[in-house]
Amino acid sequence: MSLLFLVATRGFAAGAAFGTQELKKYNGMPTERLLNLGKHYLDVRHKPDSALVCYTIIASRYKNKAGSKAEMRCYALALNNLGYLYGGYYLDFEHAYDYLSQAVAVSKKYRIDDNLAYAYVNLAGIYSSRSELLGIGDSENQIQKYCRLAFDEAVRQKQWDVASASFFNLFTSFSEAGSAGKIQDDLRRFLSIPALRHDPLSKFVYDDYRGTLAYNRGAYREALATFRQQLRDAEAVKSVTMNCRVLALWNIYEVYHKTKHWGEAMHILDRLEEYASQYADAATHNKVLQHKSDLYRERGESALATHYDYLYLKSKDSLLTKSNADRMERSVFVHELSRVNTQLAESNARHHQMVMTVLVLLAFIIVIAVALVANIRGLRKQKAYVRKLYEKNVELLEHKSAIATAAQSGLNRAAGLNEDLKSSLLERIDQTINNPEIFCAQDFSLHQLATLVESNDKYVSHVINERYHKNFKQLLNEARVAEACRRLGDQEHYGHLTIAAIAKDVGFGSRSNFALAFKRVTGISPSDYLRQAHHKG
Repeated sequence: MSLLFLVATRGFAAGAAFGTQELKKYNGMPTERLLNLGKHYLDVRHKPDSALVCYTIIASRYKNKAGSKAEMRCYALALNNLGYLYGGYYLDFEHAYDYLSQAVAVSKKYRIDDNLAYAYVNLAGIYSSRSELLGIGDSENQIQKYCRLAFDEAVRQKQWDVASASFFNLFTSFSEAGSAGKIQDDLRRFLSIPALRHDPLSKFVYDDYRGTLAYNRGAYREALATFRQQLRDAEAVKSVTMNCRVLALWNIYEVYHKTKHWGEAMHILDRLEEYASQYADAATHNKVLQHKSDLYRERGESALATHYDYLYLKSKDSLLTKSNADRMERSVFVHELSRVNTQLAESNARHHQMVMTVLVLLAFIIVIAVALVANIRGLRKQKAYVRKLYEKNVELLEHKSAIATAAQSGLNRAAGLNEDLKSSLLERIDQTINNPEIFCAQDFSLHQLATLVESNDKYVSHVINERYHKNFKQLLNEARVAEACRRLGDQEHYGHLTIAAIAKDVGFGSRSNFALAFKRVTGISPSDYLRQAHHKG
């Protein structure tokens, strides 16, 4: 089964009921905030109905209106995601096509080029889904048309993940139609793009191409070996591993089926059915049921063939019933959402007008009152204020000379160490700051260092600044980070400790402070350093 749809995020079915208060809150949110919230509901919360509310509010907000380029971009993305939701979750292909067509039109009009490829892929997904889930077989040309449009646009925008996915969908369409040999020109172009040439997907597709050609000329052993290699290569296609794995399994099944290896063919169908059950893939499940029926019929087991015919039709009817029920539920849901949005908009307009009137009146009264009070109090306090200001300045002038003299004296004393005393003090500082038992204590301070080297804080601080060209805190952090590096690299004695434990042991109060200091000193994170230490070890 192909990559039916592409959006920024992906989710699974779970609804959310919205009342008037919730809708009022969401209706008042900025457009970009609503767009991000919709993505959050799909990616993190797995609540498509909640996402539907966010995107519907955006769509209704800008329908038949114009806004800034940023707002129109949010509008185009919302339309695209609405198309994805209706097509991918609710199987309402008519609404999906309508929203995606609008997304293409808005993206072209406002030159929102980075959204076009996604909209084209989703349009291809509608036709692919209709064909696979509902048995509508007139969609092949439309699937290939939109896959090529998506691929071309993605290459122009350098959206390589979308380019790979759209080409994969294109190839899958040809492969499932039994005409993989017709994709030579597309494959040649795909492999000619440097950014895609070494993509794992290109190797997977090339395996399929070679295997299909071998199958078509009757070299079934070669085809089987190639498709088995394709199944192994599917593991490297990280973004769509399961889709690739399913396609490779279908290829292997076709070889076994063609060569009448019934047991092996049934084993592959069982694996595909297990996948469909695990990932709730209705299309693959229906296809497996249909092929099991055909396989049993070819083997002459008519009872089992009839049983699987019944299961296939039942599953298909269930899917159609669910689609119709979801469509009705969604119609009521969206109608109610539109009604409440209209009520809220009218209520908000009236409330806004009333609030603005009251605020203007209050502001006028407050300005008059403040002006009167300020004038009265200002006259009374002006003389006292001027007198206090004069006295304060006189006081500052009187102390200015004394402050300057004291400061200069302190600087002279700090810098007045002779060279012998400096050397002796430096030696004691070095010995102390290189002793982990001392500097790893979490409460170790400049004052403690000064006490240990039998000096005072100012002398020690001055000597550290002059000798190391840094302050005590920087020197201490570097010593602690160096000790942490030593322990991270010593797996024999410290391998049982976590990074957080080592950070605490060398004197850092929190892992976040440790990480910042570590990155500032070494240029890499503690976890990266640990991985490098393990690798070298």
